[in-house]
Amino acid sequence: MSLVLGKPVRVIGVTGGKGGVGKSNVAVNAALALADLGRKVVVLDADLGLANVDVLLGLKPRNTLEDVLAGRATIDDVLIDGPGGIKVVPASSGTQRMTKLSPREQGALIQVFSTLQHKLDVLIVDTAAGIGEGVVNFLAACQSVLVVVCDDGGMHMRHSHRHIRQVRGLTMTASSSSGRMGEVRDTGQR
Repeated sequence: MSLVLGKPVRVIGVTGGKGGVGKSNVAVNAALALADLGRKVVVLDADLGLANVDVLLGLKPRNTLEDVLAGRATIDDVLIDGPGGIKVVPASSGTQRMTKLSPREQGALIQVFSTLQHKLDVLIVDTAAGIGEGVVNFLAACQSVLVVVCDDGGMHMRHSHRHIRQVRGLTMTASSSSGRMGEVRDTGQR
């Protein structure tokens, strides 16, 4: 993906097969670490129905991606300042409409980032849980994907391995065969 004067932007997806494994925490902390290294970073909260990046960061957005889709705001209007120099594109939370976007609307939402006027080096896409059509469409736009796994020793691991296989297939068939995938594991004892 190239934004602003054709400068290549690194697009990294953060995903997981289950909710509550820490995807948003990984996305936010990766963004802060990259910003500490001098990168201009934007976090896209792509959990369109249950967005929480703004909550994690204590932000109060006036506009969200829902406003962009409705034509009430541009992508630059929605972009808000976060801590550590990062920027955030918030999604809406608790809005049923955003969870039922058509493939055309999903494509339009992804495409709108080509109009972003803010200069950036890295776009981190924090997806919803699972492998639904919206998640797949966002991940297909990413060059790299981090799959967050919570090793609870139970069914989650089986679902995580299935999710990783699905994402691996997606990244290998995406527009660039250089798609890379990583895994972040929570190995802490509970």
